[in-house]
Amino acid sequence: MLNSRSIPECYATLSILDFDSTLDEAVTLANSILSELYQVAIYQAVKDVKYGSKEIRKNDFFALSGNKILAVQKTLEDITIHTVESVLRRKEYDVITLFYGKRILPEYVEHLLEELNRGDHDAEIAAVSTDEGVYDITVIFE
Repeated sequence: MLNSRSIPECYATLSILDFDSTLDEAVTLANSILSELYQVAIYQAVKDVKYGSKEIRKNDFFALSGNKILAVQKTLEDITIHTVESVLRRKEYDVITLFYGKRILPEYVEHLLEELNRGDHDAEIAAVSTDEGVYDITVIFE
């Protein structure tokens, strides 16, 4: 059984799998890859809410990993850049993929990629469009 929690995690895992191996070997490799991924979902609040010690106002953007709010910002650009830089300060990752939903324009994502690539890191950053309507951006760190 695969220990995946999301489509972005599956996507990241599929890019590394060896399809010439046995099913058991593929599942073992996939779960090993999944255990190394870090995932952050970025949403826009639809109402004012207090979550633990964090106050989130309607239309604010917030970064969520598991059940922990990592940060709250006023703009999608600010929360995305802040989140990526914050995660990279804690741990080095080689690949970062932004999976963006249908509310986000590809031109805007190109702008985000340009801004993220100005950071002080060696990670390769890419983006993948989805037809997702719930989240704005899910960031996978590999």
